[in-house]
Amino acid sequence: MILVVNRQLMVEYCSDSSINENSEFLKQINLFTYIKHFGKGVFKNCRYQIVIDEAMIDWGIYYIVRIKCQT
Repeated sequence: MILVVNRQLMVEYCSDSSINENSEFLKQINLFTYIKHFGKGVFKNCRYQIVIDEAMIDWGIYYIVRIKCQT
């Protein structure tokens, strides 16, 4: 799954259309906690690997997030 998250921690794009910033799935994997505390990096959470990078898109800095199941 790929997400684009803005600085206000709002999901601008997600490859899964059922996911947004209020999604229970994102709360369960603590995605916004990782972004707030660490910014970017590679994290493992339960069954998921979470890769967070920063990118400049349309004159703003966004987080590009890749979530991959580790099963």
